[in-house]
Parts: sequence; C-alpha cells; structure tokens
Amino acid sequence: MLNVLSVVFPIFLIIFLGYLCVRRGLISAGAVAEMGRYVMYLALPAVIIKTLMELPLSELFNPRYLLAYLLTSLSVMVAGFYLLRRGMQQGGLDSALMMAGMVVPNSAFIGYPVMLQLMDSPPVSGFAMALIIENLCVLPICFILMDFHATSSQSGLRSRIMGVLKRTSKNPLLISIVLGVVGNILAVPLPDVINQTLTLLAPSAVSVALFVIGGSLATIAIKETRWWPLLTTVSVKLVVHPLVALLLMSWLLPGQTALTMTLVVITAVPMFSIYAVVGEVYSRRAFCATAQLVATAASLVSIPMMLSIASWWLARG
Repeated sequence: MLNVLSVVFPIFLIIFLGYLCVRRGLISAGAVAEMGRYVMYLALPAVIIKTLMELPLSELFNPRYLLAYLLTSLSVMVAGFYLLRRGMQQGGLDSALMMAGMVVPNSAFIGYPVMLQLMDSPPVSGFAMALIIENLCVLPICFILMDFHATSSQSGLRSRIMGVLKRTSKNPLLISIVLGVVGNILAVPLPDVINQTLTLLAPSAVSVALFVIGGSLATIAIKETRWWPLLTTVSVKLVVHPLVALLLMSWLLPGQTALTMTLVVITAVPMFSIYAVVGEVYSRRAFCATAQLVATAASLVSIPMMLSIASWWLARG
C-alpha cells in the first residue's frame, strides 16, 4: 500500500499545484482550458500515434482484453442504472447522468499518468484499447440514454444516435488511434522531422494533463446536493468498477499481470474530465461538479487501495 501511495502521491501533488495556481490567480481558468485543449489535440495524440506505430501488430488488438473492459462497463452500467432507478427512485435523466459518472473514467488525464508511474514497461496498447471501448461503446450509450431521458430533447432516437456518432468521430484521441493503427499495419515510415516532433510533444502530455485537472477542479465549489446518490456514484466509480474489471480480467486473461493492472488503473480513476460540463448541458452542473471534486479527492486513497488489492489478488493466483 505504501509503495503504491509513493507512486500515486506525486501525481496528486501536480494536480494540487494546478489547483493552487488557479485558486491563487497565478494562472487563469481560461488558460487552464487552453492547456487542456493542447493535451487533447496535440500532446496525447503524439503519444498515441508514436507508440502505436512502434508496437508489434500482435499487441495492438487483444479481443479478450477488449471483451473484459466492455463487459466490465456494461455490467456496471446495467446494475448501476437499475439501482438508481428502482432502489433509489432517481429520475431517468439523473440515473443516466450518474451512471455515466460510474463507468466513464478519466483515462487520458489521470489513468495514463498513473499507469506510466506504476509500471516500468507499461502496455500502452492497453490504454489505447481502453480508449476504443470508451469512445465507441461506453460514451455513446451514456449520451444516448441521457438524451433519451432529457425532457428538453425533441429529436428522434435516430437523430440522437447520429449526433453521438458525429461527436465521437471528431474525438482527437480516437482519430489518433486510427492513424497509429493504420500506419502500423501499412508499415508507413515516419519522416525524421515528424518523428522528432512527436518525440518532443509526447513527454509534456502527463504533467500538463495533471496540472489541467487540478486547475479545472479549482473552479468547482462543493454545494448542497443529493448526497446519497452522489456517494453511490463515487463509490461505484472508485471501488466497484475496478473490482469488476479485476475479476473479469482474471477470468478472461489469467496470468496477464501488466494488462490486468492497466485496466484496474483505468477503471479506478475518477470520472471523465468533462463530467461537470456534461452536467451543465443537462442542468445538473452542481451535482456533477461536486461528484467530480469528491471523487478526485477520494481517489488519492482509493487508487492505492485498489492497486494493492489487485497486486495481492494477482500474486495469489
């Protein structure tokens, strides 16, 4: 536990620095938003393209890993939505929004840095495959459900699905995965100038992404909200999601320690970075912003705990 905490603590220290800089006015919230776009559109795509083009083809597509993450997310989505609707009597839109908080992790801004710090040779292919499942399956389902239950939505189901697919097709991380995989398959050689540019951009992704998370949280204030649904959402995201991932990976990919730890890391991190923004779209910003802040603070303890449990589980197997 202490070893894992020593790995995770520097990550949260950078998050805290971002938080402190914005709270003290050293850096504006607008500047942090611009830095976030830099990470999403330049730094992380550079990491993904460069890494995927250099990996052996056999590591780019692992059906059992993809299935494990898909089943993990779908099972938590179904159970979570049912619990919120039937057990806690939440409305359809609220349940869909909370469910999204339970199953869509902040893979790019927190999961990737933790993965790099935790493992000497992290399987970046596992990170890329996780992004595929999130962007092609999990996020579209969440957005379709939220749109379906939003009373302000007057468009038909088909137009909502097309809108989600259109947004997904513009995701820079997904585009980067496609470029990296296609380039690898076709064995396209990168010109030296492009390769050097990607090499210079890639290292900045981790530190800037963490700083952006902290700066973004500085604009959030905890408000009075529905605490039991909030605590349920945070608990499922930080504890249940990674435990289900660990069990399914142990079943579908026994002995694959690195990939298992990668998926546990990804599922153990707080909800995706734009959760508060999505909440604002559906007039639920107070709940989503509070949940995001609480989950990020709690993850300083929960991530080491989940990783320690995963290490113990894998060691005994």
